Amino acid sequence: MNYFRFLFLVFLVNASLAETPPPESEDIVINGDSIAYDTNNNTSTVIGNARAERGAGDQKHILTANRFDVHFKKSIEQNSSESESMGGSDIEKIEATGDAILIKAGDKLTVKADYCFYRAKDGMDPSGIEFIECQGNVKLNKDKNYLEGDKAVINMDTGVYNVTSNKRVRGILSSSTRKA
Repeated sequence: MNYFRFLFLVFLVNASLAETPPPESEDIVINGDSIAYDTNNNTSTVIGNARAERGAGDQKHILTANRFDVHFKKSIEQNSSESESMGGSDIEKIEATGDAILIKAGDKLTVKADYCFYRAKDGMDPSGIEFIECQGNVKLNKDKNYLEGDKAVINMDTGVYNVTSNKRVRGILSSSTRKA
């Protein structure tokens, strides 16, 4: 019996030492408390402390929420392997629900909302625009500027932010001459 415990411990130690290859700059790294993959629908559900990251330094984008629903692109081959369809470049869209927060490091941009929808390049639109749309209690902070509304659409390629509201968009635009 002790021999089997020893083998099990050796297995656990070796498994914990296994190295994960470093992500490429365009890879999207996703983690959370639990991740389930549905091979029939080519989707993944991340529940609890969901986090998606891409890039490094000023090019780093981070999206967090209570839950992600990740949709992968349909492969041309119906018999593609599971590992091929779960690659970071194969993500078509991510739906982030519950306390969603987007951070664009280089732009010093933080967007908080109830729900965010990320669409990768070459996603569902032939224009291939990468964007994030956030809805519900949207609060956008960039440097010392602040915008608040019902919806924000951020074009990740151009850096253009569009905030709208059913009532009125509220904003505080900081003057560069104002002293702290």
